[in-house]
Amino acid sequence: MVENLLRFFVFQLNTILRLLRLSVFSVLVTTYVDAIRNGAVPCVENAIKSLALIENSKAVETALQQYKDQMNSGLKLPTRNDQTLNDHHFQCLRNAVKRFLELAVLDEDNEFQKELNVSSPGLTCGHFKKKKSENS
Repeated sequence: MVENLLRFFVFQLNTILRLLRLSVFSVLVTTYVDAIRNGAVPCVENAIKSLALIENSKAVETALQQYKDQMNSGLKLPTRNDQTLNDHHFQCLRNAVKRFLELAVLDEDNEFQKELNVSSPGLTCGHFKKKKSENS
């Protein structure tokens, strides 16, 4: 019975499952099967939304860490002009967004990508203030 339900589940969510990475899918299947074994009736849509929330939060953290790491390397302060700082910031941000998109799962409203874009300028200001105080 569990196998039939699992087959039905996979068939119905084929489009969504193509978007999920294997590790996320395995957690989803395990949770789904455990719920059925315990007599519960799992809601697939809620399970996917919960997993997407978890995975996208991790993707934002990973992308922000990459942004920080790249901001800390490859740029020596003080720079000749503001454009050099700006170019470096935007290159780091592009790389962070690219990394986020590789890891994100079903970020349909770009909610998490917006969080990444909002967080990075604050990190930039903090980074430059810290570097300026170190160089003083």
